[in-house]
Amino acid sequence: MKAILTSQVLLLVSLFSGIAAAQDTNAPVTSPPTQAPATVTPAKPAPFKPPQVPFDTGDKAKLHIYLLMGQSNMVGRDTTGLESQTTDPRIGYFDGKNWIIAIEPMRGGSGFGPGTFFAKAMLPMYPDGKIGLVPCAVGGTPLKRWVKGADLYEKALQKARLAAESGVIEGMLWHQGESDSNTPEDATTYEARLTQMFRDFRADLGQPDLPIVVVKAAQKNMPNDLPHVGFANSDGLTHRGDHLHFNAASQAEFGKRYAAEMQKLQQASAAK
Repeated sequence: MKAILTSQVLLLVSLFSGIAAAQDTNAPVTSPPTQAPATVTPAKPAPFKPPQVPFDTGDKAKLHIYLLMGQSNMVGRDTTGLESQTTDPRIGYFDGKNWIIAIEPMRGGSGFGPGTFFAKAMLPMYPDGKIGLVPCAVGGTPLKRWVKGADLYEKALQKARLAAESGVIEGMLWHQGESDSNTPEDATTYEARLTQMFRDFRADLGQPDLPIVVVKAAQKNMPNDLPHVGFANSDGLTHRGDHLHFNAASQAEFGKRYAAEMQKLQQASAAK
């Protein structure tokens, strides 16, 4: 009798277990909670590092040197297209110790300045010569650091003299003034201070007629007080999005405009 009861109990347990299993099978399956994919911040591309290829200065009389002076728009900030630029073995720049085949950015820059574009536009003037650039510009600098006796003036003068051991200084490009527009006093005295700075620099180089091309509308009357000064027009050129620094395409055009003005000055001097 006990055996029969035990058998019946086991049968019932088995039956209820099957029902429970069937009920579990029919129950909706709950998926585990999904996790949002991790946000991956793309790595910033490494800054372009221009190759440092030695530049053969060649015959001293045939190396035509130009000084690049001022602040950030002479240095260059737009990096668009740096990797695809081409160099010319006839164009070099002086870093203070060595001559290197010119490629942007040069000293102190992070992007395209007008220097190499200027040099390429000037090359037809020297069919059997070379061009040497001497970058001296420093971003964010006021004119008071460029006057005679101040740090940037003296450094630029020293660098120019060292470069002149390898060639002939033919002219200067100047782009500065943004840092002197913050106060009325600086703005109203800028032209007179810059004129004196140019006189001093020419005298210290021993080149009183050194051609100088300037970019800044405030100096439009300077040629009346100082000869052999020209002006590159910035009309129609655009910034790189920061409302301050010219983009690469504008720097390319600026280089051509600098060259056109420099050639006018040189041709006028040669005609005298």
